[in-house]
Amino acid sequence: MNYKTIKEYVDQNYENPNNYFGAIIDNTVYSLNHSFYPNKKIELLKANTKDGFNILYRTMILTIQLALNRIYPNKLVSVEHFIGRGLYLEFSRGVQVNRKFIDRLDEEIRKIIFEDIKIIRKKVSLQEALRIFKEHGYKEKTDLLETLDREDVDIYFADKIPFTFHGYLAPSTSYITDFKLQIYHPGIVVLFKIDEDKDLFFEEEINLSKSFSKSKKWTNLLDIGYVHNVNEIIKDNQERLLIEVSEAYFENEISKLCDEIVEDDDINFILLAGPSSSGKTTTANRIKVQLTVRGKKPFLISTDDYFTSLSERVLLEDGKPDFESVNAIDIKRFNEDMISLLDGKAITLPKYNFEMGKSETTNTKIYLDRNHPVLIEGTHALNPELTKLISEKNKYKIYISSLTQLNLDMHNRISTTDVRLLRRLIRDARYRNFSALNTLEHWESVLEGERKYIFTYQDSADFQLDSSLIYEINALKKYAKELLLEIGKENAVYKEAKRLLKFLDYFIELEDEKYIPINSVLREFIG
Repeated sequence: MNYKTIKEYVDQNYENPNNYFGAIIDNTVYSLNHSFYPNKKIELLKANTKDGFNILYRTMILTIQLALNRIYPNKLVSVEHFIGRGLYLEFSRGVQVNRKFIDRLDEEIRKIIFEDIKIIRKKVSLQEALRIFKEHGYKEKTDLLETLDREDVDIYFADKIPFTFHGYLAPSTSYITDFKLQIYHPGIVVLFKIDEDKDLFFEEEINLSKSFSKSKKWTNLLDIGYVHNVNEIIKDNQERLLIEVSEAYFENEISKLCDEIVEDDDINFILLAGPSSSGKTTTANRIKVQLTVRGKKPFLISTDDYFTSLSERVLLEDGKPDFESVNAIDIKRFNEDMISLLDGKAITLPKYNFEMGKSETTNTKIYLDRNHPVLIEGTHALNPELTKLISEKNKYKIYISSLTQLNLDMHNRISTTDVRLLRRLIRDARYRNFSALNTLEHWESVLEGERKYIFTYQDSADFQLDSSLIYEINALKKYAKELLLEIGKENAVYKEAKRLLKFLDYFIELEDEKYIPINSVLREFIG
């Protein structure tokens, strides 16, 4: 049987066809409206897959904007970030977020879902796209497009309203099924039903939410909340001030936490943790410098240096070594060293050789006293198992992550996970003997490890530190693009490489790196 599109194939062969949002063919993600040839192997995407969920949440954003138009004409929904298993949104000034508004918005969304409004994708010239978006008052979209060197643009139309999205959408609004809206001032959180056995429940992450808010307040103050702002600065050769301001903001945050540390005489263990590629190593050294200025002389321990040898690593169910859990660390040796420090003894630090896959002995000795606190940095540094012998009053816990507040436009957020992935791709290739293919193949297990072993401890931190730099994606682009282009279509991760390459197209490359300071977090990745 011949089918014109993937949608037609799904409609005729599957019960509940609206449970499928797209498909993977030849390691490439396609929308349901893509032409389909039956001789091709096809993997359909449900909402509980990464690519399927991305299509679902983009379609939801479009649906919310359509609903908002019916309540507040000419007002926009702004996509901010994911938090507590939900998507946090804010609205244009003048939209009153209260229970009455939430109920009305929910009602309009459900009407639009029932109306099954078709979502049509068209390719138009850049000039035509600019005309269309100017007519509809989408300033952020036109500002971004005007900084890009491209001939055409893909536009989605729904109910005669134009949209742009970085990625595919469902064919119509009826693909939205179970959802929940919850007030989270000054905006709302949208919760999605993607697993039948999981309730629509919002898990508030207080520290993370405050960190996002603090970073956004700063970017809004400087009027650099969108990619086009950064692109324009680079086009005008004004990047020096942007870099200096961005670096100064991060240094100021480090200064704040160091002030807190020296004001408390009980603190002699400083714990710095966060997910992969957050800039922990560089930040630990900058904290060390700031504390030295304040009269402390901290010793630095990296939990990475306590990794077990690859030959001794616990194997997972798939037979691969465990790189992500706390069990990848030699906990016994780490705790023995902590006991020695607490007993007033000096210890000799190990050093992990990533190329050889084993720990090596060094000549570095450290000890603990009032003027020599110990700074422990690593992915699992906040895990109580690592420092269970140390009293809580003697610890100061820092959680670091890259929480970029840049958006492509009002409807297209930049994933903080993507920024960390770009950092890791470059670092692994330059310093850890890992190809881009290896990194992408391993990335999902990294994220799973973070969900299990790292994110759960972020709200226990005394200080949440955002290591994102406003200009960094522009600086990372040339390095990441070169690595991603090496990945062939025959590889399963090709779809991810292709997605990242399309994402990087929105950024003007920062060619001259001379203004990036030697102690920048970015230097940890680009050198």
